Amino acid sequence: MYRRRKDGHICPEFIAGVRRFINFAFLIDENVSGGKIRCPCVRCKNQKFLIEEDVYKYLLSIGFFYCIN
Repeated sequence: MYRRRKDGHICPEFIAGVRRFINFAFLIDENVSGGKIRCPCVRCKNQKFLIEEDVYKYLLSIGFFYCIN
């Protein structure tokens, strides 16, 4: 799945997927603290708890952190 189209805009499918991901993350107790969720972006690496809109912005702008254990 590519995040950007040739014209530079973010793919609508990616935007919708990010929203679905965030909604799902709120269902998992270990990911939620004080109304905030762990941010899985490249910068935060699941270490910081942020409000929903900040997580959304980070994922759209810098993308998901990818780690293989």
